[in-house]
Amino acid sequence: MGLDPAGYPGLRRIDRIGQRGWEMAFLLAMVSVSLITVLIAWRNESLGGELMLIWSLVLTAIAYGTSCQHPVFSILVSGAPFVVAGFLFLVSWWAQETTLPQT
Repeated sequence: MGLDPAGYPGLRRIDRIGQRGWEMAFLLAMVSVSLITVLIAWRNESLGGELMLIWSLVLTAIAYGTSCQHPVFSILVSGAPFVVAGFLFLVSWWAQETTLPQT
């Protein structure tokens, strides 16, 4: 004699809210890590650029695994901006290292 969610639409709504809460926490964690990598790259181009490239691989794997219809578009939207930004931070670091005289 358990509760049947089909007979009680409110139970299905509670289940969906709980699932959204977990998804929102996961999304918040991903955005937080992304923000941290950008802040690290702002202070230290080489380390931050490498972390951004690694994080972009994680984001592309998550996007590919969770996308149902258009995985290539999901990868381009979620991971490609971090690949470009990480690469540009590494280029900036490399340009500073090669043009500045070493003391």
